[in-house]
Amino acid sequence: MFRLTYYQRIQVSFVIFILLPIIVVSYLTYTVIEKTMTEKIQLSNQAVTNIIAKDISKMVEDLTFTTDFFLQDSNARKDMRGFGSTKRISNYQEYQNYTEISDLFEVLTNKNKSFNTSFRMFYVNNVGFIIPSTNLLDLGTGLGELQAQWSDQLRTRVNKSLINKVQWIGLATPPTGTVGDNYYYMARALYDIRDGAQLGTLYIGISERYFNKLFESARIGGISLYDTEGKLIAGKADIPYTLKPRSSEIRSEVIIEKVGWKLVYDMPKEELVGQITGTFYTMIMAILAFSVVFLIVSVIVAKKLYLPIRKLQRVARQFGEGNHAIQFPAEGKDEIALLGLTLNQMLEQIKQLIADIEQEQEQKRRLELQALFAQIRPHFLLNTLNSIKCNLMLVDDPFHSQKISSLMRLLRAYMKIDQPSTLQSEGDLLSAYVDIMTMRREIPLSISVDIPMALSSFEMPKLLLQPLVENAILHGSWDSDVQAHIEVNARQQDGMVEIQIRDNGNGMGQDRYDAIHHMLEEGSLAQPISSSGLGLVNVRERIRLTYGPNASIRLIPNTPSGVIVIMQLPISTIDPS
Repeated sequence: MFRLTYYQRIQVSFVIFILLPIIVVSYLTYTVIEKTMTEKIQLSNQAVTNIIAKDISKMVEDLTFTTDFFLQDSNARKDMRGFGSTKRISNYQEYQNYTEISDLFEVLTNKNKSFNTSFRMFYVNNVGFIIPSTNLLDLGTGLGELQAQWSDQLRTRVNKSLINKVQWIGLATPPTGTVGDNYYYMARALYDIRDGAQLGTLYIGISERYFNKLFESARIGGISLYDTEGKLIAGKADIPYTLKPRSSEIRSEVIIEKVGWKLVYDMPKEELVGQITGTFYTMIMAILAFSVVFLIVSVIVAKKLYLPIRKLQRVARQFGEGNHAIQFPAEGKDEIALLGLTLNQMLEQIKQLIADIEQEQEQKRRLELQALFAQIRPHFLLNTLNSIKCNLMLVDDPFHSQKISSLMRLLRAYMKIDQPSTLQSEGDLLSAYVDIMTMRREIPLSISVDIPMALSSFEMPKLLLQPLVENAILHGSWDSDVQAHIEVNARQQDGMVEIQIRDNGNGMGQDRYDAIHHMLEEGSLAQPISSSGLGLVNVRERIRLTYGPNASIRLIPNTPSGVIVIMQLPISTIDPS
């Protein structure tokens, strides 16, 4: 957003702080209303579903009672026992048994008025003889049609081993060539409760009309009834047994405990919230149309307000491109005019600052030229020493020629003090330094340098070891009968490079060791105990700046005499220059 222009920020701010909150609040309001309405419809649908389920449960209880009557009534059992093996009526007793069973149906249907239109009931003896209820004949259901339906669909579904148990055997369709309703059947294999004799099978069918009449209360959506296997008993076939994930349907479900059926009431959510959604979209479109008009007007107004700011921007850009004579035409006394005056003052100050910087750069250039001329003098000195060395070699004076070579090596090192070196180069330089100090001090002094090949290229600051060797020479205090010797060796241990500088001088007392260690720990240069202490502190500061706080230097006594300086440097370095 901060990369936009000033008036573009105004438009974006309008969208973020005005338009966006309005849309968010509208959406939240729509969501709350939709949720509240959905919850109320859900409760209403659940109440309707519960009432229908209660009616179906009552119907199931009535049908169960009807089948129980056949088993509990002794006359009914007697008639069914006498008629159990009758294939056709051939005598008066069989006719009487037939009549008694038929009259029993009439009694039951008179008690339950729903049998006249929505239920069918018939009895089948052990050999397949069917006795229908009287309401079947009144409805025009022929015995042949019933026989065909029983033979083709119902007979094989009954489990005769379930003695006197109610069995829901599923949906049966009208026989081929006939027109009628689908019936969902219950059956009961009848056995005499006294001796277990098989009495036949009782069938009761429930018409789809019964369920459809119950389901008429669902004016929006639909109701379906499923059996325990998930098969549709009645209702709309497009209502699924299990609701799919993320479905937009409002669903109410009840399990009918007596039989385990599932009653489902689905209502499309779109039909309920469609009007609310339409109103919401209309409101959003109105807000967007108003916002477009506002944006157009605000762009026009903002451009006029932005013109003085663009002038300020143009003045600053041209000044940055080198036009230092440009000024902002401040007119009026508004905030932009005051800002323009301030800008003009700032531009004048910048011009003066630029002039000062240019003058400073010119002085710096002159000083650099002087420094360049000054560099000629060390080269002149080296060239002169080289000429002397050649003359000494011509007159066969190798001793002094070697000393001049060592001096030239030291001078070249001092000239390149700001450049990094290697451990091997520093060791070679120590030999040249000791060569010169032997001549100056007039003492028999020798040095040995032992650097492993693996550490020869280890980078380190130039002339880092020379002050330590200088301390050993200046403060070693050798006796006259001792051959002065300095030993320098290096090794790698635990990710560190350890460098030891040993001398065989007289050493120093414990108090001096303690004072030097204290000075190295404090790192103070304010009051060094001697020039040797100053050199040690300088070395300590250089290695700490180059290698970090893990670098260290310390002194310990040598055996049998002398001092050992131990310097430890991390192998992983940052800047050895």
